[in-house]
Parts: sequence; C-alpha cells; structure tokens
Amino acid sequence: MKNKKIIIGIVVILICILVAMLAIVGWNKGWIKFGNNEGGPIIVDTQSSQETEQASQETEQVSQETEQPSQETEQPSQENEKPNQETEQPDKPEENTNTQIQKPQTENSEEKVIYLTFDDGPGPYTQRLLDILDEYGIKVTFFVTNCSPQYQNMIGEAYRRGHTIALHTYNHYYSNYSSEELYYQDLKLIHDVVVAQTGVQPTIMRFPGGSSNTKSKQYCE
Repeated sequence: MKNKKIIIGIVVILICILVAMLAIVGWNKGWIKFGNNEGGPIIVDTQSSQETEQASQETEQVSQETEQPSQETEQPSQENEKPNQETEQPDKPEENTNTQIQKPQTENSEEKVIYLTFDDGPGPYTQRLLDILDEYGIKVTFFVTNCSPQYQNMIGEAYRRGHTIALHTYNHYYSNYSSEELYYQDLKLIHDVVVAQTGVQPTIMRFPGGSSNTKSKQYCE
C-alpha cells in the first residue's frame, strides 16, 4: 500500500513536469490560447509583436539620423550669408585726383619726387606731349591759357588721360595787373573754359609772369 502511494506520487510529479515542459515549449513558439467571451480561442503571436516593435525602433533611429544631416546642412547656408552681406555694401566713390597734385607716398621717403608742370598751353604740340607722357607713364600739371582757342579741346583730353588741370591766365596780358577787377575777370574767363572742358572745379592757379612781382609791379604799385 505504501509502495503504491509512492508510485502514484512519482507519476503525478512526472505528469506535472511534462505539463510544465509542454507549457515552456508552447511559450517559446509564441502561441498562447486564451478564452474569449464566446468561448472560442484567441491566438496571439507574441513573437511577431516583438518583431514589429523592434522594426519601429529601427525606423525611429533612422529618422533621427536623417534629421542630423539636415541640421548640419543648415549651418553652411548661414555661413554663406556673410559674404553676401559684405558684397551688398555699396562701393565707396573713387576720389578724383585730377584736380590736385598727388603727394609722395611717404613723407620720410629717401626717394626724391619731381613734379612736372607746363604753362601757356594747350597748343599745336600738346597732342604729341600727351603721347610721350603716356609712353613713360608720367602724370603732370598743366597751367592752361586760352591763347590758342582752337586747341581748347586738348584741355579735356589731358584731363581724361589723368593729368591735373590748373589755371594760369585767359589771354596772358600783363596789363591785367593794372587793377583787381581786370585780373579777376581774366581769371574767371579761364576758369569757365576749364570747367566746360573737364566738368570739374579747378583748385590750383599760377600767376602770369610768376609770383615774384617782377611783372605786376610794372602795372600797379
């Protein structure tokens, strides 16, 4: 009798172990049966649900990686805006150096500077003079008159070639020194000729006969 109970106990234990093994095998396969309200079985694939969750996580990771390059590409566009702002600045107007004598580049320079000036023109040789100056790349100052009105156009030509145009006298008569009125009338006439030929206001003048008064004192004390 005692042996029979032992055998029954062993059989029950083996049955429980077998049921547990079958349950474990069924769980690993991903199939679990649940009863629904109508009494029919509901089959749930837990393995497929895990795979779908893993796939969704991978898609989120890919979307995050694709967003990072887009943020990086936005930075160069901001950097490229800087040169555009620099190029939008208006250019400063170039200063016209034709109406003033240029100074040496350095005041303490050991190199000597020579300023070439020509009086009493323009005339029949002005065209040739301009060509020679262009050949050597030299810019000079012309103190012009109107003694040869047919060459007035050479005043504008000299200005367009980069030379400085200054005032000397209209008719070069020393008798203009006989009064202030006559002198300033003569100066105004040559001033108007230069403005008509160059379009700029001259700022430099030279006295006819020189500023040492050797000529003017003969006409006015």
